[in-house]
Amino acid sequence: MAKRNWVLAGVAVALMTVGFSATTAWSNPRVNHLTFNRAVALPGVTLPAGTYVFEVVGNSSDVVRVSSKQGRHYFMGFTQRIERPAARRSLPIATFGEAPAGTPQPIAAWYPIGSSRGHRFLYPQ
Repeated sequence: MAKRNWVLAGVAVALMTVGFSATTAWSNPRVNHLTFNRAVALPGVTLPAGTYVFEVVGNSSDVVRVSSKQGRHYFMGFTQRIERPAARRSLPIATFGEAPAGTPQPIAAWYPIGSSRGHRFLYPQ
């Protein structure tokens, strides 16, 4: 009987830990999942249509990494910190630049959910 109680207590602690981790991942303003229905571009790389993880790397506020949900890294580079326009405090999460017809639109900036600041991607001139 005592062994059964220990097992139940262990299962309860494990479930609480998993629930806390999932909540933390969704509320982290340094990580967002963005889905694109067509190809888009970042400096030096084209991202096919799909879902990507955008995250601020480490303690730096200037380095952003973009990877697939499966963990494949597509981009990591310096960005320029910018203020989110007051009129767009909630959406959009990303803004786009211009591109010639038939080419992927470049992502100009990413604004993490819940943050008043964003990251402008630096493209070569």
